[in-house]
Amino acid sequence: MEANDDQLWQVCRKLPSDFNPHGERKLEQWQPDCSTCRWFQPLLRGGVLDWGTCANPLSPRAGLLTFSTQGCEKFEHEEEPTDDETWRNRAEFKNRVEDILIEAHGHFVQIEIGQLNDPDAHDFIWLDHYESSIQRALDLLLLRLIKREATFDRRRATEEVIAELKLEAEERWETGRRSQMRILKRNLGDQAAVIPAIRMPENIQSRDNDFWQRVEDAINGALEKKG
Repeated sequence: MEANDDQLWQVCRKLPSDFNPHGERKLEQWQPDCSTCRWFQPLLRGGVLDWGTCANPLSPRAGLLTFSTQGCEKFEHEEEPTDDETWRNRAEFKNRVEDILIEAHGHFVQIEIGQLNDPDAHDFIWLDHYESSIQRALDLLLLRLIKREATFDRRRATEEVIAELKLEAEERWETGRRSQMRILKRNLGDQAAVIPAIRMPENIQSRDNDFWQRVEDAINGALEKKG
């Protein structure tokens, strides 16, 4: 049986990021909707662009049943160039950005866990070292974003990397926990047999959100200056 519109609307999730009347975003005349977005995948009624799903991993509607007029702020109309050289450059750029952000996030994790498990953390030089490393990594990232024009959208490529790294954050927190365990064992020496359990932040997701917001603010500021 092919579901009708009423049945589909019963299971379709409406989000604040949708256009009115589905959500809270005001639809201006010039704004495009899902029907012309490169990420909108039509479903159910072949050849009719009314119901589909969003394939953009950066969209709040990613993977959701979506009506063509719901829309979101991650609309993308045109494909980027697909020649081999462009894609090689884009892949190389994403790999370098990934290395930069993994290093920065890893140092952020070390700071967060270290401060919880070392009562004298604020007096140690490693705290300033990690913080300086994070800032250097962000500066390098911004330099790569704005230093010259490219045949691909550097902002979009960076957002794709960030979306992927957010999914892998749990592994870096576990790496940070193990690293702190080794540090405590080394510091305790002969008393390592009674090493306490490593304390972790109560709300890791909230702390991660703070880090990625810092990255986002830095990117926005750099691109605004460039513009």
